[in-house]
Amino acid sequence: MKPARALAVIAAVAVAGVVPVAASCIPQSKGDATEVGKNVVADPKPPAFPETGQVPADLLEKGLFYDFTTAPVDLNLWVPPADQATCAAKKIVADLGPRLSELGYLPGKSGAGLNDIALTDGERTSVSSLFQSCVDMEQAVASIFMGDGNMTSAQALCMAKGLQSKGLTARFADAWAFGTGVDPLAGDVSFGTTLLAYTDVCLPGTAFTWFGYDLPGDKEVKGVEGGDPGKSGKDLPGSAGKVTTTTEGRPTGG
Repeated sequence: MKPARALAVIAAVAVAGVVPVAASCIPQSKGDATEVGKNVVADPKPPAFPETGQVPADLLEKGLFYDFTTAPVDLNLWVPPADQATCAAKKIVADLGPRLSELGYLPGKSGAGLNDIALTDGERTSVSSLFQSCVDMEQAVASIFMGDGNMTSAQALCMAKGLQSKGLTARFADAWAFGTGVDPLAGDVSFGTTLLAYTDVCLPGTAFTWFGYDLPGDKEVKGVEGGDPGKSGKDLPGSAGKVTTTTEGRPTGG
């Protein structure tokens, strides 16, 4: 899975299942808000690798650059700017170049990407660290949170700045390098509590208010208090379970 796609996918996981946080832990400052940059770099096709033998370092760098900066035109995905992508590609190839070739890394090919090949856990950790040393993770995570208009740039940057201030944006790079999702409840609860704390500071109270939506499989919709009982709304693809709503329309049960 490409970094752009992987980082986009894990954002939804990161905002679900967070644990409660004490009021005393809630940060008070939203910080400065600036626009999140758009850094799409288009390459027409991935570089061609030799069918046999060692892949030269310059080709591996071009391959990683392609994967780091290419996203489908119909999806709103984050990609790093060219200089940061070049930096990351060069550092990763300098560290792991022969291994990438031996393990069958191929740019633009599903199942043969950097986080698909059989790197060791130590090598994956190195990939994550090298990527972060070149890439502005605050911008990356802010762009992920923005998604397809899910947050304004100011709100997304506020969230990203909060996680960055606690050293937690690394969770996103680690998740990409290991080909996993970001679980707010994995290990200690610092990520989940910080995420929830900054949603209180950065997002309006209506940010997670969903009007007229029921999850697929909910055949006994209870409706909205004060509205028409049993009236069903739209389905949310890719979800399952039952949802009831409060007068604000917030999901309250499963």
